[in-house]
Amino acid sequence: RFSRQEGQRLIFVLKVYSERLRKKGQRTGALGTISFGAIRLAEVLFDSVKGNGRLEPSVAWLAKALNVARKSIHAWKAQLEAHGFLS
Repeated sequence: RFSRQEGQRLIFVLKVYSERLRKKGQRTGALGTISFGAIRLAEVLFDSVKGNGRLEPSVAWLAKALNVARKSIHAWKAQLEAHGFLS
């Protein structure tokens, strides 16, 4: 459970971390990096935090909100989990 302010701080840290993780000339989303889609997913997740601090959107809702396939949501969640931004 966390607040929206904590979510905004995590988004900032995620963006800085993803830029530092990527090597010069390497494309975003390459193996071992964090894609722009994963960052956008984190933004939607953290913006949907309820007043009680709970975060429970379904994959179907996220896919519809981002206008992507469900498998993209799963891939982006895996990237965020691998780098410690989701558990």
